[in-house]
Amino acid sequence: GNSDVFKSTLKRIRETVLRDLTEYEVSCDNKHVSNKINEVKADIKSLDINTLDDQTMTRFLTLCDLSEELRRKE
Repeated sequence: GNSDVFKSTLKRIRETVLRDLTEYEVSCDNKHVSNKINEVKADIKSLDINTLDDQTMTRFLTLCDLSEELRRKE
């Protein structure tokens, strides 16, 4: 149903952001930021797409913003 479609969308967002972070990591020349990327990626991988509450939605909206920002940096 709609829940499965929504979870699939969240999974796609998560994969896209992880890919964007990996691509950004290659070109990042800020040592401090570069050191934090793996930690951020681990946090993103641990996000639970099965819990569809306000906190999860807020995190995924933040991920969308992050992805957009990373794409502007390229």
